[in-house]
Amino acid sequence: MARLREEQKKKRQQQQQQRQQQNTVSAMVSTAEKKKAIRSSTEWGTGTPTILNNNNNNKKKSNGTTTTATTSDNGNKKKKKKSKYSHEKPPPKMMRLLYQAIHCFDMLSNGDRLLLGLSGGKDSLSLLHGLLELQRQLPIQFDLHVCTIDPQMKDSYDPSSLQDYMKTTFPKVPYHYVTSDILSRATIQNPSSLCSYCARMKRGILYATAREQKCNKLVLAQHLDDAAETFFMTLLHNGMLRTMKANYCVVNDDDTNHNLSVIRPLIFCRERDTTQFAQQPALQQHLIAENCPACFEEPKERARVKKLLHREESLFPHFYDNIRTGLIPLMHDDMTAILRSYSDEIHAKGKKENNPIYQQRRKEREEEQPPPPETKEEQTTSDAAAAADKEQQQQQHQKKKQAALAEQLSDEILLRELARRKANRYRLVGAMKSTSSQQQQNQEDAVVCTKDGANGTIRCYELME
Repeated sequence: MARLREEQKKKRQQQQQQRQQQNTVSAMVSTAEKKKAIRSSTEWGTGTPTILNNNNNNKKKSNGTTTTATTSDNGNKKKKKKSKYSHEKPPPKMMRLLYQAIHCFDMLSNGDRLLLGLSGGKDSLSLLHGLLELQRQLPIQFDLHVCTIDPQMKDSYDPSSLQDYMKTTFPKVPYHYVTSDILSRATIQNPSSLCSYCARMKRGILYATAREQKCNKLVLAQHLDDAAETFFMTLLHNGMLRTMKANYCVVNDDDTNHNLSVIRPLIFCRERDTTQFAQQPALQQHLIAENCPACFEEPKERARVKKLLHREESLFPHFYDNIRTGLIPLMHDDMTAILRSYSDEIHAKGKKENNPIYQQRRKEREEEQPPPPETKEEQTTSDAAAAADKEQQQQQHQKKKQAALAEQLSDEILLRELARRKANRYRLVGAMKSTSSQQQQNQEDAVVCTKDGANGTIRCYELME
């Protein structure tokens, strides 16, 4: 162990010596460069160079000629050029994520008319400058309109300063400033959540403004942090896998030919990217303070979820990158309907009424249980119906019995039985009364015949009766 420690000390000392040598060499090089003569462009190739001072507008004579040089005091530092455009260019990372979201979800096409909802916050203001930069760089052409909604909350939220900003900075961009007394309506209707009511009212005004200006796409400035917070809120409180859509269509029932699409180009960008971009002096002085009484006076559920996600991000640095890859399928327009159909099907199968095993057991239980006792009226009606059924069954049984006997007996027996029945019938009625002597004569003189006309034993008068 002692040897290892000594070797480590020697290595450290050698490294320190090497660093000192490098520092001394670099210092010598820098001093030599400072003392190096600067050639004048007029004396190139003449031999002896003329040393120029760093002071501006100094003149030195050399070989009968004068040379002038103009340099800055801080070592030829270039001044920052003013931009040719009225907007500020966002950082490359933000523009890359903006391009990626627009390309993945097909947000823009040639000839689109966009309406941007500008509240004056860091997100919407950053998106305004990003769209103007896209309008300059992309090969497609699209028109951009901007709309601001004033809810008449002068004490807490006053976006009236945006009117001067848009007129002076972006005079060519069409700007619409709409005032609506949302707070007074909310006090009359008394909704359960003032924040959600205000958001719905603002969204309706944006839809109406977009249709008035014949814009086919509404641009909103929600970012990845908002999508993640919405996902966790709906999962924890509603039990659904749902988040903000990147590009979806709002169907107009009155005019189906003019449907409106809602796009969110910042869906891949982080909130810290927009805050960093909005800290520039050109944008910071025009930001509107976010102090809405419905959203910022009391800590709401979204603020609590934001703190939870921030704590997880401090433990896992790539937390939001994983969330973005996981939320990409849920950002599609059709995914909510697909997941809902699957969940409804599974819930329907889980119910007892639709379970075949439960239905079979229920039938078995019903068969095992005795029937419920009947009332007096039901009992009388059931007894009468049972008696009528018994009589019909007995008659049918007798008919079947007679038919079976008729097949077994011969014709002679049948004819004799038929004659006997007729005689009994007339005897009961009282017809064909005659004396005993006449009956004997008739019986002796009667012709004997049969059914087929051959010789038989039954007399004809018996058949005629």
